[in-house]
Amino acid sequence: MEVGDLQLLAFKLAMLGFYLGVLIYAAPIPASSIKRWASTLIEDSLIAALLALTAAALIAVAGYLQLLIGGSWPQLDAWLFDAVVFAASLKALSSLVTSLPDPLEALKPLASAAASVMDELSWAVTLLAATVLGLKYLLGYSEILLSLGALLYAVPFRVAKPAGAWLIAFVIVFNAALPALPLFVESIGDPPAVAGAEGVWVGRITVTSNSGVVEAGLLRIHSGGEEVASYVIKGGVAYSSLVKIPRVQAPLGWVSFTLEYMGVTFKPDPPALDTSTAGTSIELHVPHIAFMGGESVMVYGSKQPARVTEGEEGVVASWEELKDGDYVEIAWLEGCKPRYSVREGDVSGEGSWTWEGLKGEYVYVEPSSEGRIVVWLEKWGDCEADAGLERIAKDYSETLVSILDYITLDVLKMIIVYYITLPGMYLSILLVATAGLARLLGGGARLRLKIM
Repeated sequence: MEVGDLQLLAFKLAMLGFYLGVLIYAAPIPASSIKRWASTLIEDSLIAALLALTAAALIAVAGYLQLLIGGSWPQLDAWLFDAVVFAASLKALSSLVTSLPDPLEALKPLASAAASVMDELSWAVTLLAATVLGLKYLLGYSEILLSLGALLYAVPFRVAKPAGAWLIAFVIVFNAALPALPLFVESIGDPPAVAGAEGVWVGRITVTSNSGVVEAGLLRIHSGGEEVASYVIKGGVAYSSLVKIPRVQAPLGWVSFTLEYMGVTFKPDPPALDTSTAGTSIELHVPHIAFMGGESVMVYGSKQPARVTEGEEGVVASWEELKDGDYVEIAWLEGCKPRYSVREGDVSGEGSWTWEGLKGEYVYVEPSSEGRIVVWLEKWGDCEADAGLERIAKDYSETLVSILDYITLDVLKMIIVYYITLPGMYLSILLVATAGLARLLGGGARLRLKIM
């Protein structure tokens, strides 16, 4: 049935009620209780006819009121999208904190409690967003609902008048005021930040040396003077290719890096940066590493090499303009001693090293009288070592610092107020306004039409 058919049927029912009222007025019946129905029927029929004839105008008035209030449907859509994304983020964080590795077994009770809170909030936000979305969907059929309301309103003897009045009031009030929901919420509350989006930078870090990528090492990340994460470097890329860096220390987003391997600490270039402007990838360069032979051999010096040349037989690295105190070291894992030769410079010492459960040896080379060091290293391949640094790496997300610090009482209040309490209050206000308008149309405080 079309909207026009509903409006025509409502108008005909209104006319039926009008004629019934006139008939009762004219009937020779002395009962006053029956006579009172005459004025009621005539009054209701005139209002019903007016509603049926002005249904489109009422929707236009609701749209004009919407403009006066300042709301818009695109603005409401954007708010709903943010709410759904926020709920999904909470659900993702809940899944993360409940999937802890074995080393963090002691944190599982705390993580479970945090996950339970995030689950409840996620479902509450989702339910409210679904409610608002359902109301918006219903209002897409405003003309049909308003015509149906007029039809119910026009049924004689007030059989369905309250239902019709409620439908009409719902269409007018919610069409005018529902799009202003974001304005009401944002004028009172502040949107809470999602920990996964605001507290952690997620991206790819590549580490290079003078001859290519850094084959192995442990990238340590510091913020606020403390180490907050460490990642294994394999093939020049941070372990798992995704690195999570906190933004919780002041100044916001600033972190520094160090690279460690075989007991030696290197400062990469840049040594520190602001992750808020880093995009999705960071490239670090370690100038003091000349080259690496897989995970088993590393050649490095106190200064950056002048040149590194790789050929079929091996790699040649040269340092120039060195001074007293400058040096070059060739280090290797235990059992992986390479074939090498010092073509310029003096081998002044040998030794062993231990670091993070690994062992190995090294040779110490000082510059020649001309301030030069030239080292040749044969192509490696006989020793395929695995440093096994995964056991000491510490993913930032695994510490739960960002997530558990995020779930504070103040943040919970912000989430509840912004996504649950304030929208719920606004919808309650609209329901009260709908009830008031329905009462005005359907009885009690309605405008009475006196017929003498």
